[in-house]
Amino acid sequence: MQGVCGELERCRTPDEQDEVEKLIKKVFAKLPEDFKEAEHEKALRANGLCRVRCIKRLTQKMLEDLGISMGDAMMILDVLQDDSPSTDPQGAAGEPHSVNKPRRPEMRPFPKCGATRYPDLEGWSVYKTGLGLRATPEMTAKGAAALKLVLGGDEVPGPWADGCDDDVLLFTVLVNGAGAMPDDLLRLVPK
Repeated sequence: MQGVCGELERCRTPDEQDEVEKLIKKVFAKLPEDFKEAEHEKALRANGLCRVRCIKRLTQKMLEDLGISMGDAMMILDVLQDDSPSTDPQGAAGEPHSVNKPRRPEMRPFPKCGATRYPDLEGWSVYKTGLGLRATPEMTAKGAAALKLVLGGDEVPGPWADGCDDDVLLFTVLVNGAGAMPDDLLRLVPK
């Protein structure tokens, strides 16, 4: 996953589409006139992509599927995504800023563990829907089917290989490398 440009990295409301669209338009204002006239920020907004987390995952193919030309898609990715730390001591507007660092999501404590040293059903239930929604799209078909069974209350189907790609993905999503749950995972859980 890519980072985002400085304007978006500093956004205080990364999921507020109105604010993110304004920042995107500001970034696009520095591009050639024909690009600005295309108003690509409106296409991004119409498709629910004016969120920092969505912009981090944008690909050229996704943009082209929206009807954006190949060249404009390349330019959009060039200005909105940043995969290297900034070495410029001044921001685009002349404001000092630190080197762009990946922003870690807010973390919640890991669910209380039972005698097995794994979360018991009570501690786990709040995370089930979010985990399924976050992990399933990136898993293999076999892994997604196994996860669906487990989230439904069934036993782990055999043979499940500890350390397989699906296993690594699940634990990466679950503990985010810090032994805690990311808040954005919980936002997927219906209230």
